[in-house]
Amino acid sequence: MIFFINPSKVIPLIDLTSLPPEETKENIKSLCAQTETRFGSVASVCIWPAFIKLAKSDLKGKKVSIATVLNFPKGEESEESVLKNLQKAIKEGADEIDVVFPYKKWLEGNKDEALSLIQMCREKAPKKILKVIMETGEMKRTLQIMEAAKALLELKVDFLKTSTGKTEIGATLEAANALLDVLAETKSDAGIKISGGIQTMEQVSQYVALAENVMGKDWLTPNHFRIGASSLLHNILMLNQKA
Repeated sequence: MIFFINPSKVIPLIDLTSLPPEETKENIKSLCAQTETRFGSVASVCIWPAFIKLAKSDLKGKKVSIATVLNFPKGEESEESVLKNLQKAIKEGADEIDVVFPYKKWLEGNKDEALSLIQMCREKAPKKILKVIMETGEMKRTLQIMEAAKALLELKVDFLKTSTGKTEIGATLEAANALLDVLAETKSDAGIKISGGIQTMEQVSQYVALAENVMGKDWLTPNHFRIGASSLLHNILMLNQKA
């Protein structure tokens, strides 16, 4: 069922994202300027590590977090490389870390090796919000998604995130349902981040309805539910420009 959602409910859940292959300082400054709207502020900006300092300067005084990506987008970097980039991101002021799960290793059966990277990130950034990008579209069976989600929750990650948005299949309702079911079953305090192809309020309404059905309306706060998107904010504001 599709229903209307007030923009003031959706916008505080958005991780405003800009991760093009070739980013510019001008684009980051423009992104930061968009974070505060008449419907409220977005939850965070999600950007490449190289632009953390710039974003931190431009967002000074605003209640907007800085998220960055690691092991992105293919999930194939070495632990040494990820750790080095993690330490640098923390030093430069990142509040949240979105790290790609080594899903290929997991699907190949090297599960301990895949989990080791996430455990390392958790241990090295205990006070940062850690979101794990599972790339659920590459997991062909629901049971694969649920098994990986349970293993990641045992590592005390803060969010299970659907996709990088860089693969053929991004976020799907089926994958989101699987993740929410795991959160409910395990009674975890972690959250979910819907990312990968989310552009319209109609799409958002479907995920919100699903999450409220499984977890309850009070659960949908920025501490538990995020939407990763680049064009969604613009589309919401254009839709409501006369409101």
